[in-house]
Amino acid sequence: MYFCGLKIVLNKMRIIKILPFIAAIALLSSCKVPQKVSYFQDLYAGKTLTVSEYQGVRLRPGDHINIIVKSKNETIAKQLNIGDSFGATGYLLDQNGDVEFLQIGKIHLAGMTREEVQNRIKDEIEKRSLGKDVIVSVEYVNLHFSVLGEVKVPHEYEFKRDKVTITEAIAMAGDLTINGTRDRVFVLREEGGKRVTYQLSLLNAEQLVQSPAYYLQQNDIVYVDMNDTRKRQSTASGNQFQSASIWVSMISLLSTITILLLR
Repeated sequence: MYFCGLKIVLNKMRIIKILPFIAAIALLSSCKVPQKVSYFQDLYAGKTLTVSEYQGVRLRPGDHINIIVKSKNETIAKQLNIGDSFGATGYLLDQNGDVEFLQIGKIHLAGMTREEVQNRIKDEIEKRSLGKDVIVSVEYVNLHFSVLGEVKVPHEYEFKRDKVTITEAIAMAGDLTINGTRDRVFVLREEGGKRVTYQLSLLNAEQLVQSPAYYLQQNDIVYVDMNDTRKRQSTASGNQFQSASIWVSMISLLSTITILLLR
């Protein structure tokens, strides 16, 4: 009986000694600094990056643009700025990617950049002797992209200029929330009648700027995935067991139960 009692006491002492170490490990684990929060972790002073070649925003059927022709001759300018059913200077690319320019006729614009459209319209005007020394400018009307998911301001944004990068789009949306996964940023893009998905990581600047999705196209959908903490928030007690205090409470409870059982 003496040896049995001594054995129980020794076991009790061992358990009591081990429990603080378990509590300390739980606390240290909860205090661990997240590694996937800071952007561009591969950067250092003086590093140069090779950016993917910019392909330009190319017009597609359904895009709405303004074509504005300027000339010293006000009569010519007025005649060339009539536009279609959208009103003065407004043109909608039909299902074939064409527009009907009153003084020129049908012109195929799908697949062209804004600069290419400007040059094409100017060449057609001069070729038909409709005006000399004209200046043609093209403006986007309904070209946009969407930013969704774990960003502060999910929204549909318009193209104000040609070159819009993924980082600029995220900045427009107010940056990622703390629950956004920096290495799971997706761009869904229309290509050949299908939606192609690109995955980007904001942790690696070199890989990011070399991605085909670094420069956005019209109708792109940018989606920032949520981290596990955010996913667990969908349930009432999802993150309860991630808290250090709950682990300390559980260890304290287990210690009390163990001591009572060993008495």
